[in-house]
Amino acid sequence: MDKYVPPVLYKQKLVDRETYDINDFFKMIIEVLAAAAVIILILSYIFCPIRIQQTSMLPNYYNNQYVFYFNTRNVKSGDVVILYNDAKLSNNIIKRIIAVEGQTVKIANGEDGYAHVYVDGVLQDESYIKEKMLPVSNTYEITLKENEIFVLGDNRNVSKDSRAYGPFEYKDVKGKVVWKTPFYYNEKGFIKIVFN
Repeated sequence: MDKYVPPVLYKQKLVDRETYDINDFFKMIIEVLAAAAVIILILSYIFCPIRIQQTSMLPNYYNNQYVFYFNTRNVKSGDVVILYNDAKLSNNIIKRIIAVEGQTVKIANGEDGYAHVYVDGVLQDESYIKEKMLPVSNTYEITLKENEIFVLGDNRNVSKDSRAYGPFEYKDVKGKVVWKTPFYYNEKGFIKIVFN
């Protein structure tokens, strides 16, 4: 047998339950907004997405491919980085660090007739580049000053990099590329899957 609940008390129970449900709803909204704010903060300042709009890093990074970079200037030779310098560039660029402060970079023709990169006199193993560098008319050599880095594109024969702009500085580094999407959009807007 159900326990008798006076009408006034029953009404009070309904009001309490409605208040509880409304409070839960607003609490959930606040939690969702807070989570969204954290995600936006992470994607804006810590782990940032950017779309590549150049072919100078083929065959490892494609035009219209998205990459994520970690917002740091703690980078080293071999790292792929996003750079910006308003005196040299109109847009962000993506390049590979070849040498850092204190090191000497030399680009000279080898016995095979192609240009090669030397750092502190050591021939660099660059199996990642798209194709061999075309020969240079003059040997290029530079010793990097404090805080300077030397960057090149993997697609050496079309890349505009430190050979044209000169060295960059650590302060020009927006971040280190840590992940790339396994696809890009071709000129017709179709998705192309990549496996490298």
